[in-house]
Amino acid sequence: MNPSLAAEWHPTKNGRLRPMQIAGKSNKKAWWLGKCGHEWEAAIYSRAAGKGCPYCYGKKER
Repeated sequence: MNPSLAAEWHPTKNGRLRPMQIAGKSNKKAWWLGKCGHEWEAAIYSRAAGKGCPYCYGKKER
């Protein structure tokens, strides 16, 4: 996994799963914690494709 993407891996909500255990093309969902402070769940492949925080992009309501 890309180091900048791994930096947004949620530190507590993914259980024992760690970013280095996952391929960037995985369709598994994981929790993320953005630099903006928002938390959200998203498929790993969508994050690897460049999708970011849905709250900041107006796709989700807080």
